[in-house]
Order: sequence, then C-alpha cells, then structure tokens
Amino acid sequence: MEEPQRVQDVGVPHAPNLPGDPDPEETIRSLQSQLAAALAEVETVRAVAAVSEGTKQEAVEAVQRRCQEEVASLQTILKDTISSYEARLSAFQHDSRENVWNRLPRTNPLDSLEKQMEKAQEDTKR
Repeated sequence: MEEPQRVQDVGVPHAPNLPGDPDPEETIRSLQSQLAAALAEVETVRAVAAVSEGTKQEAVEAVQRRCQEEVASLQTILKDTISSYEARLSAFQHDSRENVWNRLPRTNPLDSLEKQMEKAQEDTKR
C-alpha cells in the first residue's frame, strides 16, 4: 500500500535537492518575508482607504452644509420679497379704492333732497 501524500506534496513530483536548488527553509523564509510585506501593504491600503473615506464623508457633509445654507438664504430672500410685494399690493389696493371714491360723482345731499321733492310733486300732479 502506498503512503498517503501530504497536502503540500500533491501534484509536485518528488525530486531530490539538486545542486543549485534553493534551500527549502530559505524558500519558506523568503515566502514568509513576501507574505509579511504583502500584509503590511494591505494594512497600508486599508489605512489609506479609511482616511480617503473619512475625507470623502467630510467633503459630502461640507457640500450638504453649503446647500442647506444656500436654501436658507433663498428662503429668507423669498420671504422678504413676498412681504415687500404684499405691502406694495396693499398700498395699491388702498390707492385704487381712494381713486374710485374720488371719481364717484359727489352730490350735495340738499340738491338730492330737492330733486326728490320736485319729483314727488310731479308724481302727485299726475
């Protein structure tokens, strides 16, 4: 019966160390060093991503604040404009009413009473 292969030996032909082949321990150390460098690079990328995300969030919040300030400013301008137009409209309506009253014919109440009496006399004569 064959001896079971170890996981690391599967698919790798077993060959004796030839002269010029790197030492397996040296290969392991080299791979461990590369792994440590890769892990350090991953941590650096994570840190940069976290800083970038924070900076991006701050920029978004700054834009939101600026937009809210602009909306508040526009609302104030609109309220002031509406108040101004309402005051102008009220003054215009007041002036219009006065003009209408001024244009109405003014009759002297005594003249009107005399005319009514004359008319009443004419009506009685008929």
